[in-house]
Amino acid sequence: MTALPSYTRPPLVEVVFGRLFVPLPMTVAHTGAFLQRLGRDRYPKVTDQPPLPVMIEQFSGGGQAISLSDAPFGRVWFSSANDESLVQLQPERLHVNWRAGAAPYPRFGALRPEFDRINDLF
Repeated sequence: MTALPSYTRPPLVEVVFGRLFVPLPMTVAHTGAFLQRLGRDRYPKVTDQPPLPVMIEQFSGGGQAISLSDAPFGRVWFSSANDESLVQLQPERLHVNWRAGAAPYPRFGALRPEFDRINDLF
């Protein structure tokens, strides 16, 4: 295996880790409980966002298609104070983002443990 390229100034502005699942019956109370587990000190900013569109996956070889529909609940963003870390929660998906800011890109290996920590909250 060849080594991956490494850049002094990587041409990245955002990295997203994501997970899709069977839609959960979410309410506002669920997002409050999730924020407590997530850590309000790490993600003090909370904003409502429109839901991401429907996802349809087609499996190669004629396999079954899966459709995850938009729920009326929408999507909630939990952001760090500096907006470089973002957690997006929607009834059928979880996304954890790193976004470019003042600090340099911390690399995939440094970002993955935070996704794993948040994913384990389920």
